[in-house]
Amino acid sequence: MEKDKREMYVGNSDVYLIKGLELDVEFDYISQTEHATTILELEDYIQEQGIHPVKSEDGYIETEEDTIVYVPKTGEIDYAAGFEGQNLLEKDYRTEQLLDDFYDDCLSFWKRENDKKFNFALAKSPEELALQDISSLEHNPTIPNGDLLDKETKQKWLQEKRNELLNKNTKQHKHDMDM
Repeated sequence: MEKDKREMYVGNSDVYLIKGLELDVEFDYISQTEHATTILELEDYIQEQGIHPVKSEDGYIETEEDTIVYVPKTGEIDYAAGFEGQNLLEKDYRTEQLLDDFYDDCLSFWKRENDKKFNFALAKSPEELALQDISSLEHNPTIPNGDLLDKETKQKWLQEKRNELLNKNTKQHKHDMDM
């Protein structure tokens, strides 16, 4: 008996079809951190199993409905039966998570440096120095010769962090002026 098949739009991004694996969670209801962790585990599984991306000339593929579809560019994971391809133009969550983690590490480093008993003060705040470190990244900083980071996601991430820092500094300055 032939299993139910579904034709779906996956665009021209790399798409992995994973058969014989079951999803333990509903991805709409987990945190970004849990989602990123799950993606990293899935990518390890894909590498271990030697699964290659599926290519489509017209953006459509046909697969069994109980097959898991994974789009690395967007972090979208779902069974073929529920896959909508709605996030094909959204940010790369893996890149975003790597940037968040590396920023936290850099910020911690620069705060420690700032706390040391030097005869000079840092010319920039620890937050600005951490952003400067991030802006020069092109590859995953956690592994030698790491994968390239998604440039658009990185630029959006940097802009969001700069805006947060600007808002924080503006509020602090206004608070200081009110005193």
